[in-house]
This record gives sequence, structure tokens and C-alpha cells, in this order.
Amino acid sequence: HDEGEYTCVLRDDACTAEVTVVELPPEIISRLTDQRVNKGNKATFEIELAKGDALVQWYKDDMEIQFSNHIQLTIDGKKQKLKIYDCEDSDGGRYTCIVGNDKCTATLTVETPSIDFTMRLPEFIIVPAYADAYLTVEIPDEQYDVTWFRRKSKIEDSEKFTLISDGKKRTVIIRKCLEEDQGEYSCSLLDAMCSTKLKVEVTEFSPKILDYTKEYKIKKGSDVTISVNYEAVPKPNDEGIVNSKIIKRSKHTKPFIDSESASLTIKKVDNTDAGIYKLRLENNCGKADVDITIIVTDIPSPPGKPNVLEVNDTSINIFWDEPKSNGFSDVTCYIVEYQEKNTTEWLSIENVTKTQVYIKNLKVDTYYRFRVFAVNEVGVSESSECSEFILIKKKVSKQPPSVEKPLKDVIGHPNEDLELTCIFGGLPQPTVTWFKDGKKIITSKSTYVNRVATLNISIEEKSQGEYKCVAVNEHGEVETSCIIEVQQKPIIHVTENERIQKLRVNNKWSVTATIEGIPKPQIVWYRNGTKIDDSSDIKKTINDNVSEINIDKVKRLHSAKYTIEAYNNAGSTSYDVTLSVYDVPSKPEGPVDMKEISKESITVQWKPPLDDGGLDITKYSVEKYDPEMRQWLKVADVDKEVTSYCFQGLNENNSYKFRIMAINPIGVSEALESEAIVIKTALDVPSPPLGPLGVYGIINESVTITWSPPEKNGGSAILDYTVEVKDGKKWKQVATVTNTTARIEKLRANVSYKLRIYARNEIGVSLPYSPEQETILGKTLSPPSQPLNVMVREITSRSVTLSWMTPEQL
Repeated sequence: HDEGEYTCVLRDDACTAEVTVVELPPEIISRLTDQRVNKGNKATFEIELAKGDALVQWYKDDMEIQFSNHIQLTIDGKKQKLKIYDCEDSDGGRYTCIVGNDKCTATLTVETPSIDFTMRLPEFIIVPAYADAYLTVEIPDEQYDVTWFRRKSKIEDSEKFTLISDGKKRTVIIRKCLEEDQGEYSCSLLDAMCSTKLKVEVTEFSPKILDYTKEYKIKKGSDVTISVNYEAVPKPNDEGIVNSKIIKRSKHTKPFIDSESASLTIKKVDNTDAGIYKLRLENNCGKADVDITIIVTDIPSPPGKPNVLEVNDTSINIFWDEPKSNGFSDVTCYIVEYQEKNTTEWLSIENVTKTQVYIKNLKVDTYYRFRVFAVNEVGVSESSECSEFILIKKKVSKQPPSVEKPLKDVIGHPNEDLELTCIFGGLPQPTVTWFKDGKKIITSKSTYVNRVATLNISIEEKSQGEYKCVAVNEHGEVETSCIIEVQQKPIIHVTENERIQKLRVNNKWSVTATIEGIPKPQIVWYRNGTKIDDSSDIKKTINDNVSEINIDKVKRLHSAKYTIEAYNNAGSTSYDVTLSVYDVPSKPEGPVDMKEISKESITVQWKPPLDDGGLDITKYSVEKYDPEMRQWLKVADVDKEVTSYCFQGLNENNSYKFRIMAINPIGVSEALESEAIVIKTALDVPSPPLGPLGVYGIINESVTITWSPPEKNGGSAILDYTVEVKDGKKWKQVATVTNTTARIEKLRANVSYKLRIYARNEIGVSLPYSPEQETILGKTLSPPSQPLNVMVREITSRSVTLSWMTPEQL
């Protein structure tokens, strides 16, 4: 459309010249090279053209190649690749590529190796991100060894790669595959070679908490770092909350997150830092919350005031209550001190492990008072209240048994050791007997020393019940009792091979979970966070401590994260399993648009499939229906990013149909098929240009207008646009342009103008686009015309400086 007569006018003088555009012939700028491959491997010939729409013909030994699954052509712009899969001896020969008057030739040599693999690598291996990939070959004799390569670099045994030799099998394990691990891997056996392409499926998913410590006990004044390991794609944002306040970075608190863990460091922990810290990880797929408790440990509060159990002539038996607070750290022992009346010295007994002590070697008929300190890992508490002064002299009065320290109800957990303790008074010292649920307990795990009765129990489910200790002497009987409740937070067991499953459509999926817990847990299943109700396709059963979920024939829509949750009085536990269902893609989205139609060629366009089958589209296969041969012929494979193709070498007056299939590693989709089209009748004039009309930079004599291209070009490229104006009398042509912007000059101020615009292709001129609004120069307001001469003045790592000139018309 640049062809034509060009004229230059200077006052009364003028000169003219004619421009003729000559299309250069297509040529090959990157040519074929000879290929030498082993039998069974893939051979690839590649060319690059000077222009992408050139007609290319491929030949083998002077016979035009018919493309198939064995021989495929892929097109990516100006580059074309001819691929011969699983090469046989018959594939060897001379391959020729002809483009216009240019051609190039190369030879394929297929060699039979001296030894070959009995099991080769597959063409593709697909693994999810962070999973291990196993690449295995089998060789004919175990005396041989193989060499593994990633691209062209030799693989050595390392943390990333594990090399295994097992009989005739040779395996390389690629640990925790990431996107950067994708690519070609090959294995050589003497002069034989096989290869595969590893694809790491990076599926975006919501954060999942992998590991964390639920509770931290920190000594006051120490530093602590709490950490949570997680997995998520993409990397989530983190937010920490404690006591309803968002945690911000400061000298005292320092949050941090990377691709595998999130952490919070607290400097010099104080009592005010104690509490439940909620960490929220969130990305575009979802969120995960976790609660972590920080306990700031301190010295215990003072123990209770010492009380007398029994007094003899030179000894005393005393007891006291535990501290009301242990400072969030178990009391390890007590220090008991005593003081003789009318003296200042306190004598001490250390490492007392019970809340009772028998003190000997005191002076008869002497008064003493007592006090107690509690000890934990942080330090020693303040003193208890001192007892009154007590006379050390044996009492002869008789007393019935009394409960000085009763039993307390306890919650126990399986495999935990519990100690039940009670203290009795009474003279003479009573005897004790233990009972469980009314039955006498006969065990060697009970003791009764210095009026302290103790029963040690190794907790199991049958330990639950009422425990009673009865004290008896000749003057009476007394008892104390407690309840032991056994609890176990649910534990869910699922076999590793059921945790992540990848299945083709119509296969059966099932997961069996075994659940432990006391009391018996309740069980709920979720799909992507939503509770699963009974439905016809997803079936779940619960039988005692086993729950199973299954789908007889999986569909693509069943791909999801499934979660089993078990809960009881002790807490709740959940476990995630993932189902990925793969299939061939759905057919490309239509309709098939036909554009740029000529007498010998047509360009078709389509849209990607709505469903890629769970795997990336690798390419599209395009075919045409040949009316003379009355069959579909494969024309080419095009890159996954390309959604158009120019069919060339068509015959005028013939009726053609075209179809496109999407391909992923699983297979080929259904075909998207075009309507039949007769090349002769397909060309037409364009549809009218489209609005809205843009009006800019109005001054007294000129105006700039813009519009949009036609919806349809009639199968032929738009050559130019014609703009006409009308000032109330007649239409006058004022501009012919090749783009959708025109500057109209030599107009009159204060005159109302109407506009219309035509589009032209090689067939003819369209109907006009006639906007309704009129333009009056000098009265119609408009935005300015575009700024001029935009230039980049300076670039830094974080900024760019621009400059420009003011528009011609403001």
C-alpha cells in the first residue's frame, strides 16, 4: 500500500516520482546441518527464515514428506523444526528444505549402537514441585555402567542427585525438584544414548503448615525465635498477631519470611511478651493460620504455710501446699528451713522433692518454727509464711484419721506416668488402701511413707476411672478420691503413596485413613476447605477407627486438596491429601477466524482450550481437508504460544476446511473444525471503520481525529483510509492515511463540519463510518494533541527520567 505517485510542491513549482514496492524472495538464513543419531533416538532438523509467512516444502530423498506422529513439523515464527521420533534405519537419508528459489540439504545418519538399552527413558517425565524425580533405564548386562547428563553436564552423586545401581537397572533421583531443574536429561551406555525432558509442575496452592513448635517456654530476659516451616506457591505474605495487636518490626520484635519458613525473633523477653501468637500465611490461593504459645518463665510464687502432721520427742513431720504459680516452669524441689526460738540462725534442708518432710534430731521440749522455698529452673521463690513456734514433744492423745491433703482430679495421656498423692493425719498413724472404681488395687507401685500415700500409674486407655485412697486406724476411717480422665489428641495415619496421587480420567481414586484418639474422635472430610456432603460421585465411609474416601471414575473437576479432620475433647488434627486428574486438553476455543485471504493462502486463528488437561499445552497440530484427496492432511505443529497459522499453496475455487488440535504430554484433544470456505468467494470489502471518534488539538484551521479499524478486513489487509468532510453543502475528500489518525487542515473557523471515513482493501472500499456529532472549529472544546519528542534522559536502578515537548495544538 506504499506504492504510488509522490509529489513535492514549492509555490508554483512541482516535481513527481513513482514508488514501486518489490517484494524480496524468501530465503533461508539459518540452514540445515547433518545429523547423526543412534537408533531409537530423536533427530531434529532446524531452519530459520528471513520472513515467517514463506511457503516451505520438506523432502526426504526427493519425495515430499507426509507429516505424522513419527515425523512432525513445529513452527515458531520464522523458525521451523522437523522432528523424526524413534529413528529407524529407514529414516536415514537426504533431507531437503525448499523456500521459493532457495533450498538447503542435510543428511541424517541412523547408527545401530554396539549395545542398547532394554528399557529407555520416556519422552517426558512430570513431577510436582518439591517432589523427587526418578529417572530409570535398564541395560542388557549388569557389568556395564552408565553416565548421566543434565543437558551436557555430567551428573555426579551429590545432595541434589542420587545415583543408584540395582542389578540391570540404573536410576538417578533428582531431589526436591524446582522449576530450575527442568530440562533435558540423558543417559549414555557406551555409544548408545537416550534422553527425556523433565517438567516440574509448579501448581499454585495455598500455604500449608509443615512443622512448628506449638509452645515455647522462655526464661525472662532471654531471646527467642519462633519458627514455622511451610510450603506454598507462590510465596505468601505473613502477618503476626498477639493479644489482638499486629506485630511490627522493631528493635524488640523482628519478623522474617523466606520461601520455606517464617519466623519471629523477640529480644529480651518480658512477662508482657507472653501470650498466643497467631501467624497467618496468605497468597492468592488461600491462607493458613497457626497459633503458637509463648510462656515466659519466672520464679515460683511462695509455697503454702507449713502445717504439722506429727510431732515426736526429737522429730516433726510437716507438709505444705504447692505454690499457686510455678512461674510456668515445673517445681523441681523445695528448700525447708527451721529456726530455734530465741536464735537468729536458720538451718536448711535442700532438695526436698515432695510437699512433705520428716525432720529429725531436733531438741526435745524446744520450740521451732518452719518456712519453705520453691525451686524451678529459673530460681528460688520467696519464702512461705512462717509457721508458729511448735513445741517438739510427743503427743499421747489419740486421733481418728484426717485428710490433710486430698487427691485431685487429673487428665492423663497414653504412655504418661502419673503420680497420685495424698496426706493423712491421725494417731496412731493410719494404714491406707487404694481402690479403682470400687475394687481394691494390689500393686507394687504404691508407697506410704511419713503419712504420704503415693500411687504411680502408667497411663493407658483402661486407666480411666475413679481412684480412692482409704485411711484407717483404731479410732476411725477417712477417704479421699479423684477422677483420672484419659485423653489423646487424634492421630491420623495415611500411607505415603496415597498422600499425593496423579491419575488419568476415569481411574479410581481412594484414600484410607486410620485414626487413633481418646475418646473416639469425630471425623469430617473437606474438599478445598468445604465440607463434603454425601454425593453420588464422592463416597466416604467411617468404620470404627478407619475412614475411606473414594471416587470410582475421576474427572478433571475432582482435582483438589482433600482434608480429613478428626476431633475430640483433647483437640483436633487434620491431614491433607492431593488429587491431580490429568487428561488430554479440551478442544481449542472457537470459532476459527479466517483472515488475510488471498488466492493461494489463508490465515486462521483460534483461542487456547479452556482446560489444558492439568498439564501445559506443548503444541498445536493444524490440518487441512484436501478436496482432491478427500482426506485430512497434517500440515504442521505450531508452538504452544502461537494461535494462528497461514495455510499456503491453496488452489483457487477449491473448498477447504481446517482443524486444530491441542496437545499436552497426555495426548491430543478433540479437533476444532472450521466451516468450509471457497477461496474465490471468501474475499470481500472491509466492514466500516469503528468509533468512537476522537477529536484533539482543535485550532481555528485544523483538527486531529482518530478512529478504530474495521471489525472485519474482508480477508485482505487494509490498504488505507479515506476521510471526507461536509460543511453543509457537499462532501470533500481531505485525507488518505494508512493508520487510524488524520490531521485535517485548511478548515474555516466557526463552521460546523460533519465527517465520514472509509476503509479500503484490495477488493474495494467499505461503507463509511459516519459519526453523528458535528465539529465547530473555535467553539468545540477538545483535549490537546499528543506531546512531542518523548525522550529518556536518565535511567537508574529505581527510576527513569523523561522529557518531552508541548503538543502542537493545545
